[in-house]
Amino acid sequence: MTDNYQLFIEKIESDSRPRRIRENLAVGRLVRRAFGDGARKYNLPSGAPAVSVPGRLDPVLSISHSETYAVLVQSLDGSPVGVDIETFRPALRKVMPKFLNDDEAAVYGSDDGLLSAWTLKEAAYKAAGKPGLSLLDIHLPLSGDIITLADGRRLRIVESQFREGHRLSLVALA
Repeated sequence: MTDNYQLFIEKIESDSRPRRIRENLAVGRLVRRAFGDGARKYNLPSGAPAVSVPGRLDPVLSISHSETYAVLVQSLDGSPVGVDIETFRPALRKVMPKFLNDDEAAVYGSDDGLLSAWTLKEAAYKAAGKPGLSLLDIHLPLSGDIITLADGRRLRIVESQFREGHRLSLVALA
């Protein structure tokens, strides 16, 4: 990971409470670890998460969660950033034509490749900050680490790793 980003990971507790409550509690712990006890998470009108920190500008961040982990990445230089964490699910095979073009499908068509492509596109969507952006308008690299958006903006893959059965992908403005 570069010096421009700080990544926080939190295990989501497995208990009898509803999943949404357990996810919110884990994200709350991440927010407090990253920004202190006075920090509060809220959602922008677009639905994107944001954090209010008393006495300073709101940080640039991205949040994601799977069934078992919540992650938060903070951009330390204020540039756009996106993160996603997921486990493979067979439904990705069925929806592949909705998020991969033919060239991408040839490179990312395996189960691990589909999971990688999904998390990279989700992270890129978050970093792009453009509600309604089609995943097909996010072009994954066929080699290298640069994601290109249909509007010409470029995002860099900072991290994409398999971690304890999960694919974690982090992208930032190139």
